[in-house]
Amino acid sequence: MNIEIIYSVTIIKLCLIYIYPSILLRKCTCLQIEISFLNEAEHFCDRCNTTVENIDKSCDTCVCHKRATVMMPGSNVIGSSIDTAVHGALSTENNRNEALGTNRIDIEISGKKRKQDWFLPESDAIKTTLYGISGQYQIYNERISYDEEMQPLDLSFKKKQKTTDLSEFENKEWIKRTHTSIIFEYSDKFLIQNKYFNKYIDLELNHVKYNITDLTKTNVDAKTFEIFLFVLRFGYDKKCMNLKFDGFITFLHLFYDLHCYAETDVILNFYKSLLTCLIIFMNDISIYIHIETPKNILSMEKYLFLPFLNVLFDKVEVKFNKNTNELSFLKRESKINLFLFEKNEIADIYIRTTPEVIIRLETESKHNLTIFYWLMSLFKISGIKISHDNIYYSECQEKAKDCKYETIAQELPSCELQLCELQILRSIISRNNEEIKFLELERVNISKAFLSYIRKFVKIEFLVFYNCKIPAYSKFLGQIDFLFPNLKSLKINYALLTTAFFKSLLNLKIESLDLSWSTFNDTKSKDLESSDGINTLCELKLDNAPLGFKVINLLLKSNSLKSLSLRNVNFLSLNRTKDFLLFQREFYFLDLSGCLFNQYLIHFYSSSFKVTSLVLQRLYPENLQNILEMNSLQISTKTLDLSKCYFNSNAIECLRKFKILETLKLCNLPQAEIMCLDKEYDFKNSLTSIDISDSKFLQKDLVFLHRFESLKELILARCNLKEGFSRIIATSKWYSSLEKLDISENQLDIQDLYLLSQIKNLKYLSITLENSIFINSIYKNEQLCFSQLNALVIRNTSISIQIFQFITKQFLLTHLYFNNCTLVDDFLPILINSYLKHLKYIFLTDSRISPTNKRKLEGLIIYDITVIIQ
Repeated sequence: MNIEIIYSVTIIKLCLIYIYPSILLRKCTCLQIEISFLNEAEHFCDRCNTTVENIDKSCDTCVCHKRATVMMPGSNVIGSSIDTAVHGALSTENNRNEALGTNRIDIEISGKKRKQDWFLPESDAIKTTLYGISGQYQIYNERISYDEEMQPLDLSFKKKQKTTDLSEFENKEWIKRTHTSIIFEYSDKFLIQNKYFNKYIDLELNHVKYNITDLTKTNVDAKTFEIFLFVLRFGYDKKCMNLKFDGFITFLHLFYDLHCYAETDVILNFYKSLLTCLIIFMNDISIYIHIETPKNILSMEKYLFLPFLNVLFDKVEVKFNKNTNELSFLKRESKINLFLFEKNEIADIYIRTTPEVIIRLETESKHNLTIFYWLMSLFKISGIKISHDNIYYSECQEKAKDCKYETIAQELPSCELQLCELQILRSIISRNNEEIKFLELERVNISKAFLSYIRKFVKIEFLVFYNCKIPAYSKFLGQIDFLFPNLKSLKINYALLTTAFFKSLLNLKIESLDLSWSTFNDTKSKDLESSDGINTLCELKLDNAPLGFKVINLLLKSNSLKSLSLRNVNFLSLNRTKDFLLFQREFYFLDLSGCLFNQYLIHFYSSSFKVTSLVLQRLYPENLQNILEMNSLQISTKTLDLSKCYFNSNAIECLRKFKILETLKLCNLPQAEIMCLDKEYDFKNSLTSIDISDSKFLQKDLVFLHRFESLKELILARCNLKEGFSRIIATSKWYSSLEKLDISENQLDIQDLYLLSQIKNLKYLSITLENSIFINSIYKNEQLCFSQLNALVIRNTSISIQIFQFITKQFLLTHLYFNNCTLVDDFLPILINSYLKHLKYIFLTDSRISPTNKRKLEGLIIYDITVIIQ
């Protein structure tokens, strides 16, 4: 017995002897990279020896025991002590193993030899060097502790590890120089990683060779690139403070050219240390930034300076949205774990902020604000968006506008947060007054001073005041034609309007006008009756607006009107409605939802007029029938929305006569009587989209859907469908035509999922899943693959590992949405892109997510996957 025990222990020990080295090697995987600088061979030795000696002496005497500052006494934006900066950067190395040796043939991964060296093609020789020797910064005699200095990461570290890493920094064991190249070992020990090099580690290569021109188009010499590598490795290098102007710009370019990323604190702390150089080169940057190529030989792109905006203020977060060109200044709430350098072509930008942030910025130090104003002067600002809470009505989906947003819209902000003519706005916009063409204000208290301030924006074309509190007796709106003669689009919601305002509109060439929820109560309105209207007006929206006969009659006179929305207008309360001059009889879009018609108007809307897209939600059955019976509509309407209507057999008979209908919405229908939808429809061959979401009583009548053979879009959300419903709707007629399907918040089983996966051209799927349907399933995940699916929306689901495995089998996914979901189990893989290679966007809306999963998702930005959490 004892012999067997001894034998077993011996076997275990032998196994561990072989296993441990393999584990250590896997953790310490590194890639040897050689960067060649062909033009430097001839004078490399003499120049580099002198340069290194001078730089080292300069750094030792000027920086090593002193502190580089921003050359502004009293400023709290300062550089870092070099010694403490290096130690701080090294402190993030806790529990990491030392890099492997430089033998590029014998390194093993998982017990296997790495692949052969890979030599990439070398490009043309680079031009002359850009690196400068002399220091260009001012120093202070005091020295502060590490706690007050740069702190890349708040991690503990062991003394032995710290000593080893410091020795590695000083002895440069990980990097070597030759006459024409730099050879270094790249691994996960680099505090700042880059996607350019990481892709070769996954290929198990041991050695990769580049020419410097393969990595960047900038003219960078070997010494500057070596400093850059030290910054990547340790988060800082004192020698970068000695770069000349062109070397400094090149240095900033390298972060973007190599697609670098790191813990946000590492990047921000490093850029804080570069503020000294930035201030020194302000004048040079201001000169070159506006010179277009080819004169701008440095290719000084504006995005190079975006990171500096984020290091000036601790409580304000700065983000640039490349999709909307918005530069947002918002209250810093949650920490962003990763910072990725992305190239963004920046032309005109929109400033997006809140009154709270504007007031907060006013309290910042003058020195920080001076830098901030200068940085903002580099950009061309063409628009401003200010909202009470960074929520905008214009950005909400239609469904949100009808429900939860209406409550938000009714709430006015605190009077304490008044939007005044603040110095911060005046300084940012001062050089762009005549460039501002867009201004959107939502739920903010506007002072007289601010109204006077925006009078300077004489070229405004788009103006939005949504539920803003304007000073009483202000004449601002009555002078709008004089203030903004180029105005094309105007939205004034929740405002008390005057005759002077409408008379000013007559002098403008307004194309789009939205006065929803606004009111009018002015006895001096006789002048409006004799006016000819606004001939340029193409789009008019008067939802929920009791503006009276004179105003509505004035606005409806335009012969150019193509889009008209009159939701919830009560025409019964209007006097003289028989005198309405309704000239226009052909619309592209017409919304009469919830309207209360008098006899004259229902007669007009039952006469001959044509509409391409018609919305008739919440109409009384008699009014609905009178409108649907119109022959001119039946031959012209392509989109028809009858949601929330009392749908009876008479309405169905009218509906059947529409000839060219392409989109039909029957959402949330109240069951008024027992009826049958399974009939012949004249539009059965033209209909491509039908939405019956929230119409629960239709579940027994789903067979009528078989009438439409060319459906591309089918919406059945929240229809109270039970397991097996797909056996009713899944028809061979749709296997090749259906592209979008929404069956969310219904019950389904694994058989339903399998049948739906047979729809070969389905590109969009919205669904609610239960983990139980995957347990003991007769189908493997491979059998549940939607072969063409690009967008997957998961709603009201607790994401389990089984559900996630189902998601990863949808190989062509580009967009993944989680709406009102729970992601608390920490099973999400870090490399989700290895499963979904085409994935570009992940959206989480009203979802619960664990900190670990959130960190993993945010880290996907390094794989060009954008994660948006709302």
